[in-house]
Amino acid sequence: MKKTIFFLLLAVLPVRILAQIPEFPLHASKNGRYLVDKNNNPFFYQAETPWMIFINLNEIEMGELMDIRVRQGFNVLQTMALHLETNVNEDNET
Repeated sequence: MKKTIFFLLLAVLPVRILAQIPEFPLHASKNGRYLVDKNNNPFFYQAETPWMIFINLNEIEMGELMDIRVRQGFNVLQTMALHLETNVNEDNET
C-alpha cells in the first residue's frame, strides 16, 4: 500500500508542478534560496539554455524552438544577452 501511494505521488506531483501558473513578477524567497511569484508560491525553474539564440537563429526559428521547448515542459529559456566577443569596456583588446 505504501509503495502504491509513493508511486501515485511520483506520478501526480510533476503534473501539479508543471500545471502551476505563476503570478509575475518573480522574486527571491525570504530566505533567498529559491524564486517565488507575487503570491509567494515557489516557482519551478525548468530551463533550457540556448545561449546564442539571438545570434544564431532568426525570429521564426526562435519561435519554433520556444514552441518545442514549451511542449517538452520547459518554462524558462536562459540565454546570453551579449556575444562572447562583445567588449563591454570599449577598450581595444579582442
